[in-house]
Amino acid sequence: MARQNLLHAWTWIRKIEWGRKFEAIAIEKIMQESKATIKSCGFFIDPCNERYGASPDGLGPAAILLEVKTRAENSDGPLIALKSYPQYFVQCQLQMNCTNAMFVILHTKNINKNIMQRSSKS
Repeated sequence: MARQNLLHAWTWIRKIEWGRKFEAIAIEKIMQESKATIKSCGFFIDPCNERYGASPDGLGPAAILLEVKTRAENSDGPLIALKSYPQYFVQCQLQMNCTNAMFVILHTKNINKNIMQRSSKS
């Protein structure tokens, strides 16, 4: 059991390292492509419910948030239809609610972008 837990922890650590590596590359590419400055940010508490919070990957101009998603290690091709994943939709809506932003750009390392607008129900 302990060996299985260690393997699980090691797998998650590798995934986090992989994500952080390519998150920085993706942010740099979108800044170059858009000529916009993306600022790193911290944790925002939901103004309506302090039990919730969010930490977007970056803040852009005009209250636009950036959320970077990376592909699994050793996989090919861009992520497709990110906004069709319910967990990403919920994550982005919470980020917009916590920061009062109106749009999130879901972005991948391969410059695959999806723009998600804030839901009026969030």
